[in-house]
Amino acid sequence: MTHNVFAAIQTNLKHHAERTLLTIPNGRQLTGSDLDRESAILAGALMGLGLEAGDRVSAQIEKGWMNVVLYLAVLRSGAVYLPLNSAYTNSEIEYFVTDAESKLHICSSDRAEHVESLRSQIPELQVLTLDHESGTLIDLFDAAKTSDQMSDEVVSRVADDLASIIYTSGTTGKPKGAMITHSNLAANAKMLTEAWAYSSDERWPDDHASQIRPRSGALGHAFGYGHDGSPDLLYSIVG
Repeated sequence: MTHNVFAAIQTNLKHHAERTLLTIPNGRQLTGSDLDRESAILAGALMGLGLEAGDRVSAQIEKGWMNVVLYLAVLRSGAVYLPLNSAYTNSEIEYFVTDAESKLHICSSDRAEHVESLRSQIPELQVLTLDHESGTLIDLFDAAKTSDQMSDEVVSRVADDLASIIYTSGTTGKPKGAMITHSNLAANAKMLTEAWAYSSDERWPDDHASQIRPRSGALGHAFGYGHDGSPDLLYSIVG
């Protein structure tokens, strides 16, 4: 039995296969089945680049629907997701990426050149870009979709394997990476679902999503996307 938290997420995505879980600004609606399939496509594409279980994937991108798909794809591939504030400077990003030894970094196109220069310190580092609805990550995703490149596999993980790294603010020194395991994420989601008493009938508008984001820890970094969505996607999926 795998303890990869995505296995629990996938069970509930399939349970809500025909239900709209995410509505994005262009009006497109993503169901549980859509999110399962699209995360499988992106996971297959990322593994095609050489991404393996335990590799760090750092992301300095604006919140958006592709961030949700990316996060799910990283989890199901067994890699470790490292979300980074879009306001961080290049020097701060250099510290985080080198300290975590990222195998893959995703950022806006105007940041890519600086991160690519870090290959002198991390030879295996690969860089993809994401600018809203464009970028090399979107190109990779679209190409994988066209070629039916996808990975139905949920890479096996044990409960104490890393799922995410969240860096502290560094107010008393250099920021330190908090190691978040698959069991940590599952427990966090279950606790928040129970504490905030969300029901499957609720919807989160833009302003509510932005209020939730700072308080929801590792999940909020990925899912504070600021679009209308259902709590089923964000917390109940792993409860």
